[in-house]
Amino acid sequence: RALLVAIAAFVLGSSSAARKAGTKDERDHVPPKKKSKKRRILSFGGNGMIGSEVLHQLLQSPSSPSTSNADHRQYDIVLVSRGSWPFDSEERIAPNVQSIVCDRKGGISNCPELMKEIQSTEKYHAVLDFSAYRPKWVQDAVDLLQNKARVYVYVSTDSVYEVTESPPYHMESKRRSVETDAVRPSDDAIREELNEDDRYGDRKFGGEEVLYAQSAMPHVSLRFADVIGPRDNTGRFVTYYAWIKFHGLKSVPNMAVPKGIAEATSITYVEDAAQSILLAMDESNRDAWNASYNIGCEEVFNVTSQIMSMGHLMGN
Repeated sequence: RALLVAIAAFVLGSSSAARKAGTKDERDHVPPKKKSKKRRILSFGGNGMIGSEVLHQLLQSPSSPSTSNADHRQYDIVLVSRGSWPFDSEERIAPNVQSIVCDRKGGISNCPELMKEIQSTEKYHAVLDFSAYRPKWVQDAVDLLQNKARVYVYVSTDSVYEVTESPPYHMESKRRSVETDAVRPSDDAIREELNEDDRYGDRKFGGEEVLYAQSAMPHVSLRFADVIGPRDNTGRFVTYYAWIKFHGLKSVPNMAVPKGIAEATSITYVEDAAQSILLAMDESNRDAWNASYNIGCEEVFNVTSQIMSMGHLMGN
Protein backbone atom coordinates (compact mmCIF):
# COMPACT_ATOMS: atom_id res chain seq x y z
CA ARG A 1 0.00 0.00 0.00
CA ALA A 2 2.84 2.43 0.82
CA LEU A 3 4.43 1.51 -2.48
CA LEU A 4 1.22 2.40 -4.38
CA VAL A 5 1.00 5.77 -2.60
CA ALA A 6 4.61 6.54 -3.49
CA ILE A 7 4.06 5.56 -7.14
CA ALA A 8 0.89 7.70 -7.29
CA ALA A 9 2.69 10.66 -5.82
CA PHE A 10 5.54 10.26 -8.32
CA VAL A 11 3.16 10.02 -11.31
CA LEU A 12 1.04 12.98 -10.24
CA GLY A 13 4.13 15.07 -9.54
CA SER A 14 5.66 14.21 -12.89
CA SER A 15 2.42 15.05 -14.71
CA SER A 16 2.22 18.41 -12.94
CA ALA A 17 5.83 19.20 -13.81
CA ALA A 18 5.22 18.14 -17.39
CA ARG A 19 2.21 20.39 -17.59
CA LYS A 20 4.25 23.33 -16.29
CA ALA A 21 7.27 22.70 -18.48
CA GLY A 22 5.47 21.69 -21.68
CA THR A 23 7.24 20.59 -24.84
CA LYS A 24 10.13 22.54 -26.31
CA ASP A 25 7.84 23.84 -29.07
CA GLU A 26 5.34 24.96 -26.48
CA ARG A 27 8.02 26.70 -24.45
CA ASP A 28 9.39 28.48 -27.53
CA HIS A 29 5.94 29.67 -28.58
CA VAL A 30 5.30 33.31 -27.66
CA PRO A 31 1.60 34.16 -27.67
CA PRO A 32 0.79 37.19 -29.80
CA LYS A 33 0.35 40.45 -27.96
CA LYS A 34 -3.19 41.56 -27.50
CA LYS A 35 -4.09 44.27 -29.97
CA SER A 36 -4.06 47.66 -28.23
CA LYS A 37 -7.47 49.24 -27.92
CA LYS A 38 -5.87 52.67 -27.89
CA ARG A 39 -6.23 54.84 -30.95
CA ARG A 40 -2.90 55.43 -32.66
CA ILE A 41 -2.07 58.92 -33.88
CA LEU A 42 0.83 59.91 -36.13
CA SER A 43 1.80 63.52 -35.53
CA PHE A 44 4.21 65.36 -37.84
CA GLY A 45 5.37 68.02 -35.42
CA GLY A 46 3.51 68.52 -32.19
CA ASN A 47 6.17 69.99 -29.91
CA GLY A 48 5.53 73.62 -30.87
CA MET A 49 2.90 76.14 -29.89
CA ILE A 50 -0.18 74.65 -31.59
CA GLY A 51 0.91 71.03 -31.70
CA SER A 52 1.86 70.76 -28.04
CA GLU A 53 -1.54 72.14 -27.02
CA VAL A 54 -3.31 69.56 -29.20
CA LEU A 55 -1.23 66.64 -27.96
CA HIS A 56 -1.55 67.80 -24.35
CA GLN A 57 -5.34 67.72 -24.67
CA LEU A 58 -5.25 64.30 -26.32
CA LEU A 59 -3.02 62.96 -23.56
CA GLN A 60 -5.51 64.19 -20.98
CA SER A 61 -8.31 62.27 -22.69
CA PRO A 62 -9.04 59.00 -20.80
CA SER A 63 -10.46 55.92 -22.55
CA SER A 64 -13.50 56.17 -20.28
CA PRO A 65 -14.80 58.80 -17.83
CA SER A 66 -13.72 56.69 -14.86
CA THR A 67 -10.08 56.36 -15.89
CA SER A 68 -7.39 58.99 -16.01
CA ASN A 69 -3.93 57.44 -15.50
CA ALA A 70 -1.39 56.88 -18.26
CA ASP A 71 -2.27 53.20 -18.74
CA HIS A 72 -5.82 54.10 -19.64
CA ARG A 73 -5.27 56.97 -22.02
CA GLN A 74 -7.34 56.87 -25.14
CA TYR A 75 -4.49 57.56 -27.57
CA ASP A 76 -1.04 56.26 -28.42
CA ILE A 77 0.82 59.15 -30.05
CA VAL A 78 3.85 58.90 -32.33
CA LEU A 79 5.50 62.31 -32.68
CA VAL A 80 7.80 62.91 -35.65
CA SER A 81 10.09 65.93 -35.37
CA ARG A 82 13.67 67.12 -35.68
CA GLY A 83 14.13 66.40 -31.99
CA SER A 84 13.83 69.84 -30.42
CA TRP A 85 11.65 70.43 -27.36
CA PRO A 86 10.87 74.16 -26.98
CA PHE A 87 9.48 75.70 -23.81
CA ASP A 88 8.22 72.97 -21.46
CA SER A 89 7.38 70.37 -24.11
CA GLU A 90 10.21 68.12 -22.92
CA GLU A 91 8.36 67.66 -19.61
CA ARG A 92 4.80 68.17 -20.83
CA ILE A 93 4.82 66.08 -24.02
CA ALA A 94 8.03 64.06 -24.53
CA PRO A 95 7.60 61.49 -21.70
CA ASN A 96 4.09 60.63 -22.89
CA VAL A 97 4.66 60.00 -26.59
CA GLN A 98 6.81 57.83 -28.81
CA SER A 99 9.30 60.21 -30.40
CA ILE A 100 10.89 59.65 -33.82
CA VAL A 101 13.58 62.03 -35.03
CA CYS A 102 13.22 62.77 -38.74
CA ASP A 103 13.93 65.87 -40.82
CA ARG A 104 11.29 66.09 -43.56
CA LYS A 105 13.64 68.18 -45.69
CA GLY A 106 15.58 65.01 -46.44
CA GLY A 107 12.47 63.00 -47.26
CA ILE A 108 10.62 60.88 -44.71
CA SER A 109 11.41 57.73 -46.70
CA ASN A 110 15.01 58.24 -45.55
CA CYS A 111 13.99 57.89 -41.89
CA PRO A 112 14.24 54.14 -41.09
CA GLU A 113 12.50 54.32 -37.73
CA LEU A 114 9.54 56.19 -39.21
CA MET A 115 9.33 53.77 -42.15
CA LYS A 116 9.25 50.83 -39.75
CA GLU A 117 6.53 52.54 -37.70
CA ILE A 118 4.31 53.15 -40.74
CA GLN A 119 4.84 49.67 -42.17
CA SER A 120 3.94 48.00 -38.86
CA THR A 121 0.77 50.05 -38.29
CA GLU A 122 -2.41 48.85 -39.90
CA LYS A 123 -4.40 52.06 -39.43
CA TYR A 124 -3.93 55.42 -37.78
CA HIS A 125 -6.91 56.97 -36.07
CA ALA A 126 -5.60 60.29 -37.36
CA VAL A 127 -2.54 61.84 -38.95
CA LEU A 128 -1.89 65.38 -37.72
CA ASP A 129 0.39 67.52 -39.86
CA PHE A 130 1.73 70.60 -38.09
CA SER A 131 5.08 70.78 -39.88
CA ALA A 132 4.52 70.57 -43.65
CA TYR A 133 5.77 73.83 -45.16
CA ARG A 134 6.14 72.52 -48.71
CA PRO A 135 3.74 70.60 -50.95
CA LYS A 136 6.33 67.86 -51.46
CA TRP A 137 6.35 67.10 -47.74
CA VAL A 138 2.60 66.50 -47.86
CA GLN A 139 2.99 64.42 -51.02
CA ASP A 140 5.68 62.29 -49.35
CA ALA A 141 3.32 61.55 -46.46
CA VAL A 142 0.41 60.73 -48.79
CA ASP A 143 2.58 58.38 -50.85
CA LEU A 144 3.79 56.46 -47.80
CA LEU A 145 0.55 56.35 -45.85
CA GLN A 146 -1.79 55.53 -48.73
CA ASN A 147 -5.01 54.37 -47.03
CA LYS A 148 -3.54 53.96 -43.54
CA ALA A 149 -5.04 57.16 -42.15
CA ARG A 150 -8.65 57.37 -41.03
CA VAL A 151 -8.34 61.15 -41.51
CA TYR A 152 -5.45 63.51 -42.33
CA VAL A 153 -5.66 66.87 -40.55
CA TYR A 154 -3.47 69.52 -42.17
CA VAL A 155 -2.59 72.78 -40.43
CA SER A 156 -2.85 75.44 -43.12
CA THR A 157 -2.99 79.24 -42.92
CA ASP A 158 -5.07 82.23 -43.91
CA SER A 159 -2.03 83.29 -45.96
CA VAL A 160 -3.47 81.15 -48.76
CA TYR A 161 -5.71 84.12 -49.56
CA GLU A 162 -2.62 86.19 -50.35
CA VAL A 163 -1.95 84.02 -53.42
CA THR A 164 -5.54 83.65 -54.61
CA GLU A 165 -8.12 85.94 -56.13
CA SER A 166 -9.64 86.67 -52.73
CA PRO A 167 -10.60 90.36 -52.44
CA PRO A 168 -8.79 92.06 -49.53
CA TYR A 169 -10.66 93.00 -46.39
CA HIS A 170 -11.66 96.64 -46.21
CA MET A 171 -12.74 98.44 -43.06
CA GLU A 172 -15.60 100.02 -45.03
CA SER A 173 -17.10 96.90 -46.60
CA LYS A 174 -16.39 94.60 -43.62
CA ARG A 175 -16.21 91.68 -46.03
CA ARG A 176 -14.11 88.79 -44.73
CA SER A 177 -12.41 86.08 -46.73
CA VAL A 178 -14.44 82.90 -47.05
CA GLU A 179 -13.15 79.44 -47.89
CA THR A 180 -14.39 79.51 -51.49
CA ASP A 181 -12.26 82.61 -52.19
CA ALA A 182 -9.17 80.39 -52.33
CA VAL A 183 -8.85 80.04 -56.10
CA ARG A 184 -5.56 80.52 -57.96
CA PRO A 185 -5.56 83.27 -60.63
CA SER A 186 -5.97 81.93 -64.15
CA ASP A 187 -3.41 84.44 -65.43
CA ASP A 188 0.03 82.85 -65.04
CA ALA A 189 1.83 86.18 -64.66
CA ILE A 190 -0.47 87.34 -61.86
CA ARG A 191 -0.26 83.93 -60.24
CA GLU A 192 3.54 83.95 -60.20
CA GLU A 193 3.66 87.53 -58.92
CA LEU A 194 1.40 86.63 -55.99
CA ASN A 195 3.43 83.50 -55.26
CA GLU A 196 6.63 85.52 -55.28
CA ASP A 197 5.17 88.00 -52.82
CA ASP A 198 4.08 85.30 -50.36
CA ARG A 199 5.96 82.01 -50.72
CA TYR A 200 4.65 80.80 -47.37
CA GLY A 201 1.03 81.14 -48.49
CA ASP A 202 1.85 79.60 -51.86
CA ARG A 203 3.49 76.53 -50.34
CA LYS A 204 0.85 75.96 -47.69
CA PHE A 205 -1.89 76.25 -50.30
CA GLY A 206 0.10 73.78 -52.39
CA GLY A 207 -0.15 71.32 -49.50
CA GLU A 208 -3.93 71.66 -49.56
CA GLU A 209 -3.93 71.05 -53.32
CA VAL A 210 -1.97 67.81 -52.83
CA LEU A 211 -4.61 66.53 -50.40
CA TYR A 212 -7.47 67.45 -52.73
CA ALA A 213 -5.74 65.63 -55.60
CA GLN A 214 -5.55 62.28 -53.75
CA SER A 215 -8.36 59.91 -52.83
CA ALA A 216 -6.61 57.43 -50.52
CA MET A 217 -7.67 59.11 -47.27
CA PRO A 218 -10.11 61.75 -46.05
CA HIS A 219 -8.59 65.08 -45.11
CA VAL A 220 -9.35 68.38 -43.40
CA SER A 221 -7.37 71.61 -43.88
CA LEU A 222 -7.62 74.23 -41.15
CA ARG A 223 -6.65 77.76 -42.14
CA PHE A 224 -5.46 79.49 -38.99
CA ALA A 225 -4.86 83.22 -38.78
CA ASP A 226 -1.94 84.56 -36.70
CA VAL A 227 -2.00 82.28 -33.66
CA ILE A 228 -1.47 83.80 -30.23
CA GLY A 229 -1.32 82.23 -26.80
CA PRO A 230 1.10 80.52 -24.41
CA ARG A 231 4.39 79.11 -25.78
CA ASP A 232 4.50 81.52 -28.71
CA ASN A 233 7.94 81.26 -30.31
CA THR A 234 7.24 83.78 -33.09
CA GLY A 235 7.70 86.83 -30.89
CA ARG A 236 4.67 88.49 -32.46
CA PHE A 237 2.84 88.95 -29.15
CA VAL A 238 5.63 89.13 -26.59
CA THR A 239 7.30 92.00 -28.48
CA TYR A 240 4.29 94.23 -27.92
CA TYR A 241 3.87 93.03 -24.35
CA ALA A 242 7.51 93.73 -23.48
CA TRP A 243 7.43 97.17 -25.10
CA ILE A 244 4.27 98.19 -23.22
CA LYS A 245 5.73 96.94 -19.95
CA PHE A 246 9.11 98.65 -20.26
CA HIS A 247 8.61 101.55 -22.68
CA GLY A 248 8.87 104.04 -19.83
CA LEU A 249 12.56 103.22 -19.34
CA LYS A 250 14.97 105.60 -21.03
CA SER A 251 16.87 102.78 -22.71
CA VAL A 252 13.75 101.48 -24.47
CA PRO A 253 13.16 103.22 -27.82
CA ASN A 254 9.79 104.11 -29.27
CA MET A 255 8.23 101.42 -31.42
CA ALA A 256 6.93 102.25 -34.88
CA VAL A 257 4.30 100.02 -36.47
CA PRO A 258 5.59 99.09 -39.96
CA LYS A 259 3.88 100.90 -42.83
CA GLY A 260 3.19 97.70 -44.70
CA ILE A 261 1.25 96.08 -41.87
CA ALA A 262 -2.38 95.21 -42.57
CA GLU A 263 -4.90 97.69 -41.25
CA ALA A 264 -7.09 94.74 -40.33
CA THR A 265 -6.35 91.06 -39.92
CA SER A 266 -7.51 88.04 -37.96
CA ILE A 267 -6.06 86.17 -35.01
CA THR A 268 -6.59 82.65 -33.69
CA TYR A 269 -6.25 81.75 -30.03
CA VAL A 270 -4.14 78.62 -29.61
CA GLU A 271 -6.71 76.75 -27.52
CA ASP A 272 -9.35 77.43 -30.19
CA ALA A 273 -6.92 76.10 -32.79
CA ALA A 274 -6.47 72.94 -30.73
CA GLN A 275 -10.21 72.46 -30.31
CA SER A 276 -10.76 72.78 -34.06
CA ILE A 277 -8.26 69.98 -34.68
CA LEU A 278 -9.93 67.73 -32.11
CA LEU A 279 -13.30 68.44 -33.73
CA ALA A 280 -11.87 67.66 -37.17
CA MET A 281 -10.82 64.22 -35.88
CA ASP A 282 -14.22 63.46 -34.38
CA GLU A 283 -16.23 60.70 -36.02
CA SER A 284 -19.43 62.69 -35.67
CA ASN A 285 -17.96 65.31 -38.03
CA ARG A 286 -17.16 62.87 -40.83
CA ASP A 287 -19.52 64.73 -43.16
CA ALA A 288 -17.29 67.79 -42.80
CA TRP A 289 -14.16 66.00 -44.07
CA ASN A 290 -12.51 66.68 -47.43
CA ALA A 291 -12.84 70.43 -47.02
CA SER A 292 -10.98 73.51 -45.78
CA TYR A 293 -12.05 75.81 -42.95
CA ASN A 294 -11.11 79.27 -41.65
CA ILE A 295 -10.45 79.27 -37.90
CA GLY A 296 -10.23 82.66 -36.23
CA CYS A 297 -11.64 84.97 -33.58
CA GLU A 298 -14.82 86.94 -34.24
CA GLU A 299 -12.99 90.22 -33.67
CA VAL A 300 -11.01 91.96 -36.40
CA PHE A 301 -7.45 92.56 -35.24
CA ASN A 302 -5.67 95.87 -35.69
CA VAL A 303 -2.15 96.24 -34.31
CA THR A 304 -2.35 99.84 -33.16
CA SER A 305 -5.71 99.47 -31.45
CA GLN A 306 -4.58 96.19 -29.92
CA ILE A 307 -1.50 97.83 -28.39
CA MET A 308 -3.80 100.38 -26.78
CA SER A 309 -6.09 97.61 -25.46
CA MET A 310 -3.15 95.65 -24.07
CA GLY A 311 -1.76 98.76 -22.40
CA HIS A 312 -5.12 99.42 -20.76
CA LEU A 313 -5.33 95.86 -19.44
CA MET A 314 -1.73 96.06 -18.17
CA GLY A 315 -2.31 99.38 -16.45
CA ASN A 316 0.05 101.14 -18.83
